Amino acid sequence: MGLYIVVAGYSVRRGGSCPSGVRAAEAWRSVVSEAAESSDAMVSRAYLNISGPGHLSLVAAFAEAGGLGRFRLELSRWGCVEEAAWWPAYYKESPYARSKTAEEVVEALKNSKFRFLVAYPMKKSPTWYLEPEDVRRRAMGEHIRIAIERTRENPVLSVTTYAFGIADYEFLVIYEVDSIPAWIETVEALRAAEARKWIIREEPVLLGLRL
Repeated sequence: MGLYIVVAGYSVRRGGSCPSGVRAAEAWRSVVSEAAESSDAMVSRAYLNISGPGHLSLVAAFAEAGGLGRFRLELSRWGCVEEAAWWPAYYKESPYARSKTAEEVVEALKNSKFRFLVAYPMKKSPTWYLEPEDVRRRAMGEHIRIAIERTRENPVLSVTTYAFGIADYEFLVIYEVDSIPAWIETVEALRAAEARKWIIREEPVLLGLRL
């Protein structure tokens, strides 16, 4: 099964018949749900942005790439928002650790009850890809160990997706979390991992509250 995932941010337009404030967030949830149904999304969720591009956001998953385009067009029918970020990517299993299959990721997203979405595009230095495999495996192994230790008491849902050649970033990293303070502590700890020195882009960061 193929698995295409998108995270997107939207800014609310003012005036006319467009809802404002909390009413805009309530309407957004319905808009995302209807667009997802029309484009055969396997999973979709709407969020109110705490930080990042736009006031509102979403995550959605599709079995084929065309679903992303149809979903985007359906969302454009609601003239009360303007697209602020559109981050598409493709899921595949990690070469550095045992990871979920595409089917398992879909089920995890469907069953998730986490309150917050954290997502950002990421890019590594060209030198990373020229390093020997054992160096890359050692660095990623340390990174994974730190992440596992730091999230043992405050679990997160983590999905790393790939965008080589289809976007101006290489990865789209997606997390769902319940505790913002615990998440901050986890990210701060990961700053000391060796793999950090090859990262050249990790922004903008989107933080959304589930609607």
